[in-house]
Amino acid sequence: MRTPGQSLKLNGNIGMKTAFGKSIFRSIAESKKRFFSIVMISALGVTMLVGIYAACQVMYLSADRFYDGQSLFDVRVLSTLGLTEKDVDALSQVNGVVTAEGGYSDSVHITVNGAQKVVELAALSTKGLNVPYVVTGRLPQASGE
Repeated sequence: MRTPGQSLKLNGNIGMKTAFGKSIFRSIAESKKRFFSIVMISALGVTMLVGIYAACQVMYLSADRFYDGQSLFDVRVLSTLGLTEKDVDALSQVNGVVTAEGGYSDSVHITVNGAQKVVELAALSTKGLNVPYVVTGRLPQASGE
């Protein structure tokens, strides 16, 4: 019987000396192929999850670098009646806003080869926000282009 404050001594009954430990090692020894198959499946699963996690992080950082390079906006404020310059000035005073700019855009419904399409028209920014990514050709450089 143990008295309060007295430590519990295990008498070395850990590992192979216990019946439970012997049973575990005996079952592994009897089915080595099954044990190593489970170990390999677990290792492949962990490797797969780590790879997916790493790929997600790299894709997130790549997208963030691209968005920063194109100066894409983070927040878009829309109004059915439109915003005034006073509204844009008020938004630029919000804590954390680096650049605020008003713009013009419209959705146009057109028919192309018998199919209805929606085209988004937007004015280019004068402050360099949302610079289009040009694959071939160039952006307009003069008024009226």
